Amino acid sequence: MRRPNPHRSHSARRVVTALIVWWLVVSAAVPGVVAGATTPPSAAAEPLTDVEDARGTSVNATASPGTVAAGVGDSVEITGATTFDSGDVRLYLVGPRGRFLGEDGAAGDMETERVSGGAFTATYESFTRRGTYRLLVVSPRADGRFASTTTLGRDALPTGVTQRQAVDLVRAAYGGDEVIELSLRGATPRLSIDPVSADGTLVGDDVVTVTGTANRGDGAAVFVDLADASGRTVTTAEADVDAASGTWEVDLDLVGVEPGSYTLFAADGASRASTTVIVVSEETTPTETPAETPVSAESDAVDDARETVEDVTGAALANGTAGLEAANETVGGAIGGDASANATASANATETNASGDGGTNASANGTANATAEGGGSTGGAVPGFGVGAFVAALVVVALGVRRHVRR
Repeated sequence: MRRPNPHRSHSARRVVTALIVWWLVVSAAVPGVVAGATTPPSAAAEPLTDVEDARGTSVNATASPGTVAAGVGDSVEITGATTFDSGDVRLYLVGPRGRFLGEDGAAGDMETERVSGGAFTATYESFTRRGTYRLLVVSPRADGRFASTTTLGRDALPTGVTQRQAVDLVRAAYGGDEVIELSLRGATPRLSIDPVSADGTLVGDDVVTVTGTANRGDGAAVFVDLADASGRTVTTAEADVDAASGTWEVDLDLVGVEPGSYTLFAADGASRASTTVIVVSEETTPTETPAETPVSAESDAVDDARETVEDVTGAALANGTAGLEAANETVGGAIGGDASANATASANATETNASGDGGTNASANGTANATAEGGGSTGGAVPGFGVGAFVAALVVVALGVRRHVRR
């Protein structure tokens, strides 16, 4: 029985070590290819709108805003267009509790709006409760007459009907006319202040712009105050809400305001918001930090791999090129010696080609193409070819080394 060759055992260790180093380098350099990592798509920001719109064949209508603060007297503007130049449209506003509401917010009958030049308008201040409101706009037939001569006032609704039942009653009464429906909402009043700057500072002796959001009606007043630590107001301003965008904006005069910590207040009569700001004497320019020299992921991976190899094998890879040449020679000899019984093994051979039958020959010639001349070369290999190929390579090397050792 032949004794195992210790030199071949060391060569096998070098082969495995070289493969591990190569894999770690490719994994760091091309993480998406090797590991199959994918970057999730960014979630697209969904646009916000505060306008409710309904369109029909003969009539269109828009409500602005579609959501309004409840219980503070804010109004909703209704604008519409018709296919006829003159005549009337009928409007029914059904509250959360199934009652008809007039433009003034009180329980009432329908509203009749005059069409002029193919357009009409209406203003509702009926949002005393939080919840959903249904506005029905009725357009008459082509002859200008409504299918129902009944106005469907407050007395037309039975006691205890729901909002949906009231809506269905109107639609049934105007079966021969076109009815479009808008959904409006009464919400809890809200008010907020946008960040004044990235670091919360304001420059003194200047006029700064302060912005925020609110769900109040168009033109609602927002009072902005800047107070010091003792609660004394040092400057104030007034803004108007833009109901279509749900925002407000004001210029705040800080001329004469001393540097220090202050509280910025905003109030609209229904809600209140505040934030802490720092007033500085002049705008500070951030100090530029020298950019660090980037360290490539490949260098880090090589260092980590080298330390791992030292722990496993007990010695550093002092000569990477010699190790890889020995690895290629060993892989070529292992595969060649096992695949072909007619191959002549010689340490001084210059033209020994790894060959074999079927899939072994294809692997030896098509992928590795290992030759003893010049220490061997690898052609056609694609870095980062995947986990399956890496495992297959380890299996082939292990089988070759095992048979070498037995021989």
